[in-house]
Amino acid sequence: MFIGRIVGIFIMNNPSIFPRFMEVADHSSIRFHIWDNAMDAIIKEPWWGHGLFSYALLFDNTHAHNIFIESLLSLGIVGTGILTLFIIERAVDVYNNAYYLDYPLAISLLVAFLVYGVFDIPIYYIQTILLFAVVFCIPNRNKF
Repeated sequence: MFIGRIVGIFIMNNPSIFPRFMEVADHSSIRFHIWDNAMDAIIKEPWWGHGLFSYALLFDNTHAHNIFIESLLSLGIVGTGILTLFIIERAVDVYNNAYYLDYPLAISLLVAFLVYGVFDIPIYYIQTILLFAVVFCIPNRNKF
């Protein structure tokens, strides 16, 4: 906890080293507008959504900059529920079958993925999704 605070203070005092963190704060009003547009579209098709990657077709932007809103927009309540159950199942699988030293890594990555997902869509970036896939394969590494 103490180390996290030190890192947070360091990032806030040296924004040029980590420009991405400062971009999120600078573009928050734009994100709120994007989220409002997405929420209006979600209300029109709440159960089944508009289809994968539909934000780019509905609006003049590539995605909703929020993994939760994007999944509701694309997959609807039903699809988001199925996706959530899949992620929970994989997290439980990691918890039950991973080597005890791998468990904190997997849970930390999942939490970081979800927290980052509030401001962007990490699944769109190949480096993030590959790391996510590798960590979720941890419980199965002895089976190969």
